Parts: sequence; structure tokens; C-alpha cells
Amino acid sequence: MKKYVIDRIEGEIAMCECLETGENIEITPPDGAREGDVICFVDGTYEIDHDETKKRHAVLNARLQRLVRGS
Repeated sequence: MKKYVIDRIEGEIAMCECLETGENIEITPPDGAREGDVICFVDGTYEIDHDETKKRHAVLNARLQRLVRGS
């Protein structure tokens, strides 16, 4: 199953990038979706993968903290 991250939302369209291939797609975002959320296509609709989104945010926050500390 392909997973996408929402790069940005412009009006009613979400610009997304596939985490595996880098492919870009435009979709109508699921309710409550925000930039940075990971989504996947399940049973004919896109859904937010809350667990994967939390993991991704934790990794990115850790990287930011390392940059801020200069290590």
C-alpha cells in the first residue's frame, strides 16, 4: 500500500508526495487532514495514518533538535 505525505493544501486540493517513489499526486484531502499528515488509500478513500504521522513528526522533531544543538 502506497503512503503519501501531504506537502500542502491549496483550497480543496492536497498536494501529496509518495513516501516510497517520490511521485506527486493531487487529491481531495480526508476530513481533518493537515500539511505533514501521512495518508494511505484504503477501501476506495484516502485516510489519515495517525500512527505513521506521529512517527514521522517525532523523527523530524528529533532532527530539528539536533540541528538547533549543533550536533
